[in-house]
Amino acid sequence: MNATELVTSEWLGSEGYCVMPHVKFGRKEADLLAIRPTDGRRLHVEVSVSSRPWGSIRAVEDYRREAAEYLEKKFTSLHDDVSKILGATDFQRWLVIGNLAGGHDEEYAWKSRMLEDDVIVIRFNEVVRQYVKNFKSRPVGLTGDLLDVLNELGLLKLDS
Repeated sequence: MNATELVTSEWLGSEGYCVMPHVKFGRKEADLLAIRPTDGRRLHVEVSVSSRPWGSIRAVEDYRREAAEYLEKKFTSLHDDVSKILGATDFQRWLVIGNLAGGHDEEYAWKSRMLEDDVIVIRFNEVVRQYVKNFKSRPVGLTGDLLDVLNELGLLKLDS
């Protein structure tokens, strides 16, 4: 599990979800599946965050096409398999994203394309913000170490 998936998983746990990371279906994989026992809410979450987003500025139509391909690969093609694991067909699909190489135009294209298929797009910095709000004490292990580094670099402000 990479660092951003770990932080997203920890955040979901702090929100009351039981999280299953890296659920494999043959050669395909769902990043995170989650169920919240208190209300039965079910999620399929994909995390796509890079500290060095690649690509170049292109036409909005190209971004929309790429978003549609991602949607098919990471969500649509896994729907039946995820339904079996989650025990429901009406689960929510979330995509956690970081900065995109194409800036605002690319983010807008991705968000609008995802919303057409009811995929909720959440920025990774918002995941971190919400997770930090839930702290009762500093997390231990890799998650705590990662948040300490982000805090030290001035990318995140943690209260001492």
